[in-house]
Amino acid sequence: MKFRFLYLTVLLLFVPARGAVAETLLIIGDSLSAAYGIPVEAGWVALLQQQLAAKHPAWEIVNASISGDTTANARARMPQAVSEHQPDIVVLELGGNDGLRGLSLDAMRDNLAAMIELAQAQGAALWGLSLALHEGTAFVDGQVKDRNLNTYMPLRMSDVPELDINFIESTEFPMGLGEPPLIAVPPAIGNAVFAASGVRVRDLPIRI
Repeated sequence: MKFRFLYLTVLLLFVPARGAVAETLLIIGDSLSAAYGIPVEAGWVALLQQQLAAKHPAWEIVNASISGDTTANARARMPQAVSEHQPDIVVLELGGNDGLRGLSLDAMRDNLAAMIELAQAQGAALWGLSLALHEGTAFVDGQVKDRNLNTYMPLRMSDVPELDINFIESTEFPMGLGEPPLIAVPPAIGNAVFAASGVRVRDLPIRI
């Protein structure tokens, strides 16, 4: 039996696994988020931007919503949107048009699950890459020196490589999708360095 998540027309909020302060919120939705049939400034996205500007001015909303969009269409365009904007938070508001068109509930569920998995895995992979290149854990007198993530150094957008995330079908229930890419990236880089140079990497951050 293949496990999948079930989502109907709801607002889905998830945070890619990063330690940096969030700045960009990407919304991928349909007419409800695109303010179809009403003034754009009266839509919930514009109202949310006003609230953020007043209380959290460092945050910026990128509204990538398209009226009439289905989960299949959104799934196809999401990788480009995530790659282009490198969001800290992604909001999905989808499913209504699938229902109006009588499309498969199983397909809608799979599309939404795939989009959530993609965002979580990409965020975790970038965190792992940042960890490998910029971070490490210092010990002083046998105790961990670092107590918080306030000094965490994420990759800058100009340094982010193109990511190609693929999933293998499994009968296991999907969970913890933000962790596996994180712990796999630094060792993978270390193995690549060894294959290219014969030098073993045994400390973080990686220095050659």
